[in-house]
Amino acid sequence: MATILLRTANSISSPGSTVKGTPLTNSEVDNNFSNINITLGVLSNLSTTANANLVSAINSITYSVGSSGNVLTSNGNVWASTSLPASGLSYVAKSANYTINNNEGVLANTALGAFTITLPVSPIVGNQVVVADAGGDFGANALTIARNGSTIANLADDLICDINDISVQLVYSGNTWEVYSQIGGNGGTGVTLTGTQTLTNKTLTSPILTTPALGTPSAIVLTNATGTPTAAIGLANATGLPLSTGVTGTLAITNGGTGASTLAGANIAVTSASSTFTGTQTFSGNSSTIAMILNDVAEVANVSAIAATGNVNIDVTTQSVIYFTTSATGNWTVNLRASSGTALNSIMTTGQSVTVAFLVTQGATAYYNSVFQVDGTGITPKWQGGTAPSAGNASSVDVYSYTVIKTANATFTAFASQTKFA
Repeated sequence: MATILLRTANSISSPGSTVKGTPLTNSEVDNNFSNINITLGVLSNLSTTANANLVSAINSITYSVGSSGNVLTSNGNVWASTSLPASGLSYVAKSANYTINNNEGVLANTALGAFTITLPVSPIVGNQVVVADAGGDFGANALTIARNGSTIANLADDLICDINDISVQLVYSGNTWEVYSQIGGNGGTGVTLTGTQTLTNKTLTSPILTTPALGTPSAIVLTNATGTPTAAIGLANATGLPLSTGVTGTLAITNGGTGASTLAGANIAVTSASSTFTGTQTFSGNSSTIAMILNDVAEVANVSAIAATGNVNIDVTTQSVIYFTTSATGNWTVNLRASSGTALNSIMTTGQSVTVAFLVTQGATAYYNSVFQVDGTGITPKWQGGTAPSAGNASSVDVYSYTVIKTANATFTAFASQTKFA
């Protein structure tokens, strides 16, 4: 390094150099200005002419300026020709968890799976970062931007990026990370026609929903809803849509509907149409009201061209009136049961009763009911008049009436009668 000492008004001395009193030329000094150390000496005694010569000498120094666009910088000891620092953000590519730095951008690729980018800790005003979907897979594998102790858009929540081809810029305002986002040049896929996505606070105009899974919303307001709901739709707590207007289709039974367009089609009894009850129906009045009033009742009678003899099973679930039209050929046993596979005891509770009528045709030789059973177990009925019949009535129809009351489990009391009709 050449050291130039400025000492007198008439000369500039440099160790190892010729003393001159005229301006220095470029060939007489180091071409790299950063390697020249100019030391000013005592200049107070310089004349006006000497000062002018000094200024002329300094202004006449030429030096190498380095690369185009460089600037002169100091590290505290020497000056150097250096390039300008890069402006904007520096970018890194990441496919796994990473803590982003201030003024840094991350090209995030979630093709292999979701991961997390963590924001800088303790940011200051003006700090900024950028996160971009490099692989177009945010929709399939969402990227999480972790807030790292700060808030994002004034919310104490991490930011979930689940839209393909999106770029998110976050700038710290001093209170929170403000979020600015844009979809990539290919238009992105914010909402796809396939796949599962979550829409929050979105307005859908005239949507067509095919077997949507809506779950059980806490509240929902429906306006002009049409279509046929299926079992996949749960509309609990729905309000705002009268069922008498604006609704078409059939509401499924699983959603509280009938599954049919009419009550009769849904097997719901109505007062203006014929109804058939196959299960047990209970009509209960109260201490001041009769449970049922029947103006017209028709009871089904089972008419068979059979002769009474041997064992006669009477199934009370299908036979309450039985008429044998062929003359009896021998005495018979009557056995009351619910059906061929069900005991009468299993369908009755204690305190209930059933009544059946058995009409038997008699020929010239008459026969009678000699044994009475319930569920195959013989019991002795209490006969009308106090005496059990010991014969039939020839050339007539004997009508036997049996009323059985269940008094305990598998315990019955029977009341019976025989009446001649001719």
